[in-house]
Amino acid sequence: MRCGKVRFITIILLACMLVTCTSCGDEIVSSDTPMTETQDETSDSTNFQELMVDLHEKYKDDPEKFDQAIYAQHYGIDMDEAEYRFDIMDNAYLLGNALENDHPDVFTGFWIEHEPEFRLVASFTRDGEEILETYREKYPELVGITVIKQNQYTLDELLQAQEEVNQTLEELGLFCDSATTETENRVEVYVTDSDLFYSTLEEAGVELPECVVPVIVYEPLRGVLAGLNPVPSVHFPQVKMRSGSSMAALLTGKLKLVDGYLRVGDTIIIWQTDYFVHDNDGIIEIWDRDGNVVGRVGEEIMMGGGSAGTLEWINPMLKEPVPADVKGPFWLQASSGTRLSLNFNSEYFYLDVITSGDNEVYFLRRKLLLDETVNQEVSLTGKLQANYDGLIFRNPVIYMEDKPEEHKPSVRYTPFWPAGYSARITTDGVFEVLDGEEKVVIRGGEEISVTGKAMYGYYEELHDQLPGGFFQPYLIVESVQ
Repeated sequence: MRCGKVRFITIILLACMLVTCTSCGDEIVSSDTPMTETQDETSDSTNFQELMVDLHEKYKDDPEKFDQAIYAQHYGIDMDEAEYRFDIMDNAYLLGNALENDHPDVFTGFWIEHEPEFRLVASFTRDGEEILETYREKYPELVGITVIKQNQYTLDELLQAQEEVNQTLEELGLFCDSATTETENRVEVYVTDSDLFYSTLEEAGVELPECVVPVIVYEPLRGVLAGLNPVPSVHFPQVKMRSGSSMAALLTGKLKLVDGYLRVGDTIIIWQTDYFVHDNDGIIEIWDRDGNVVGRVGEEIMMGGGSAGTLEWINPMLKEPVPADVKGPFWLQASSGTRLSLNFNSEYFYLDVITSGDNEVYFLRRKLLLDETVNQEVSLTGKLQANYDGLIFRNPVIYMEDKPEEHKPSVRYTPFWPAGYSARITTDGVFEVLDGEEKVVIRGGEEISVTGKAMYGYYEELHDQLPGGFFQPYLIVESVQ
């Protein structure tokens, strides 16, 4: 997929190995269509974690080899082949950019294929073989593994069609994500409400160009959510059509009801479809389409998303516009990932909230399941970062400074302390950790030596139970010296 010039991203392959993925063709896919077979996700995550630990230990002094090792494991190749492919991927953009810049009238795309064989693909409307041959002397190794594909539309035509269709849809109040897909030689528009999408186009008499293909990625809930007790007095601005992509920013804070609007701090939330306001015996909750409580007034909420901009920009995409005299700022909720931030019933940890005046600190203590999940033993020395210039961090970390002479970057570990430990904030504003006998073992700003276990990489089940803002990797503390 393309949003700008040709780029080759190799590290993203590593993220793809965290989950099992399947490809969807051009078929319409509803929200109720199963995308993969049922799997033992816990087992998969544990196996991957063990692999990450082993590879991290083996290549801890060579990050590039670590990336290559994960790639080799995923594709079932040896390290020599992985190194060769990484060299190709590092330089493939040279040929791709040359083809795009020199032949815009016939160039339709350039990409890397990893399976069933590793190769580069260059696509043109015509004369592909002849054009590629002119680059053999300058890029012999790249040209040698490049195959030619013929397509109908040039890349410039696709990009122009994407820009025009985006503008048309926005004018109709349909804010859909889109992408040019070079491998399929088309523009894909990601639709999250097929009824609204097609009825709006029909009413406006708009026909999409042949190279533009709607792809249904989500369908909203039809009908009434069972058990919902609505709260008409709460203003709940929502988009007409759910966002098709996930925004990367994170908003964490207590959900408040101010002047009829739900806010985090001073920020008013613009909600996606399939979220609802529920009155639970006087407690205002936010439900998702499955009836799960993902937010509660007075409690901390965590959601992805990003700035919604001005009312002038956001109002056309809303079911009901927000009045001009309502003051923002405004936050557009991401299409997924909203939840209560504080989980006091986690399988992996105990969560204590330590408060003193305006300070609030989250203190994590490990449970047995977390011990059983991690097997990478470590001994390390770092500094407990909990205070800075009179402030106390909500999420204290154990910080290890970088060591350039050993090619080691700085690391912030999120510690999970022994179950019998506790924490407090002193009257002079210092964060302290105490052992089971209530003896102080470490204060904010002091150096600490610990033994325990480390968890590297992404572990979805644990991540989804933690409050927002915690650093990876995770450190399961067993003893403090």
